[in-house]
Amino acid sequence: MKKWFNDFFINISLMETISEIQICIDNREHGLLKQIQYYLDSIEQFSNNDSGNKTPHLKKIQLTITFKPLPIGDVIIKSIIKSCNSENMEMVTGTETEELIIERKSISDLLSSIKDGRYEEQSYRLNGSQMHNHNIIYLIEGSILTQSGGQYHNKYSGKTNKGNDKFTAYSAIFSLNYYKGFSVIRTVSLEESALFICNCANKLRKGFMDKKKPYYTNTTTTNTDPTSNSNMQINDDQPTTQQSSHYSQVIKKIKKDNITPTNIGAIMLCQIPGISSITAVVIMNKFHTIENLIKNIKEQGDTCLKEITYTNNDKTRKISKSSIENIIKFLGN
Repeated sequence: MKKWFNDFFINISLMETISEIQICIDNREHGLLKQIQYYLDSIEQFSNNDSGNKTPHLKKIQLTITFKPLPIGDVIIKSIIKSCNSENMEMVTGTETEELIIERKSISDLLSSIKDGRYEEQSYRLNGSQMHNHNIIYLIEGSILTQSGGQYHNKYSGKTNKGNDKFTAYSAIFSLNYYKGFSVIRTVSLEESALFICNCANKLRKGFMDKKKPYYTNTTTTNTDPTSNSNMQINDDQPTTQQSSHYSQVIKKIKKDNITPTNIGAIMLCQIPGISSITAVVIMNKFHTIENLIKNIKEQGDTCLKEITYTNNDKTRKISKSSIENIIKFLGN
């Protein structure tokens, strides 16, 4: 009799809200998609075969995957709540809430992003999202000891070991957590990253049915009801951060309010594949406008770009050959 009453009240609650946990994967992450599909199938199979499962209502909440371009991050985990009409079982409203944003980086990608400016750009964009920074996870994948270059002398072992970049990697991880407020998780491989993501989604599913609340509440819930154009705002204290005086130096995909006549040229250049924010700013400092840049390219070809130099980390550098080729390809024809 007790089990009957439990099932009855579970079914009543599901008539009021039918829920889904959705793992949204960026369409560049083909390997990650394959691994997540494998682990997700395993989780669902285990749930279905577990005769002693004390939470049968979990089967009513779907774990789903979408594979599409994401505006930010490599993975976004959403909760989707759809209110259901108890009489005809038709969906009448719906809301989507982004619960987690995951930025996945291998050690080599982390190091290269620091050198070319993407590290600051990406963290700036993530910090500017509606998600609380605690709920934005940097998933650092791989071994720092084996995947970083350079050399340093270990005075204890007497050996010279590879890895000056180790210090750079650890400093970046510390900064992401301590200064920027993001959560940082370490994994050793793509497989472990996929397993971690699947477990996050499954844990959210369980917590969702148990009415658990997150420690930090995200600031925006999107109402997907076609009859409503408004978003529900949930106020939450956000840590203050120092804003960059040159917005285009740290960001590519931006809100319209942040575009000015001063930075529009650099922002446009950043949309060309392979052009970092540093390169874009250096070029616009010389030519000032896109129109003038195109004019010089048509008159002088790539010569006008080869002459440009800039200082980075006390070293004089030139614009890379691949960057020049891409600029000519997109603006010179």
